[in-house]
Amino acid sequence: MKEIRKTIEKTVENINQDEKAVEKLLKSGLSETPDSKEDLEKRKKIRRIIEGVETFAIAAVVFLALSVSFDKSRIMSASMEPTLMTGDIVIYQAISTKADRGDIIEFERGDETLSKRVIGIAGDEISFSDDGKVIRNGEKIEETYLPEGTVTIPGLKNSYKVPEGSVFVLGDNRTNSFDSRFWENPYVETSDIVGKYLITAKKK
Repeated sequence: MKEIRKTIEKTVENINQDEKAVEKLLKSGLSETPDSKEDLEKRKKIRRIIEGVETFAIAAVVFLALSVSFDKSRIMSASMEPTLMTGDIVIYQAISTKADRGDIIEFERGDETLSKRVIGIAGDEISFSDDGKVIRNGEKIEETYLPEGTVTIPGLKNSYKVPEGSVFVLGDNRTNSFDSRFWENPYVETSDIVGKYLITAKKK
């Protein structure tokens, strides 16, 4: 991503230099007030060149920005069902480290790339009620994205305090998800986050 970002910056720099060169030509090669039809035509041609440069600049930056900002992935497990079904092709918006509660993120863990939902961010205290609800900072949270009647069991511990630079994640398929509840290190470092779920491009 850093290399692509550098390419964008270099492209813009080169385009700005080209535009300045054309403007210089406009000022040095022609009078401020055109005295002839030929002079006017030359000005129109140079202006079209400048407009073409500006159009190219916009197109180049948009194309490169899109290549930085989005990625697609195939869901390989049932841990996020029914929200994301096994085999779905989804689009993720690339993010550096920012993820909020409720976001579905794609992240790297060991040799795997996983998709889970962010339940807690740095500083949050996560625990579980006796009736199978998630408690965040002392309050049960409403998880409207889960099927009615979903029960969330605690896992290895009953309570967690999310450290700085990390998030706590769960799969929506709470009875079939290997997630923060069961990992020896229960947290996902924000530096391992690849992207945030945007849309499902193709259903299974």
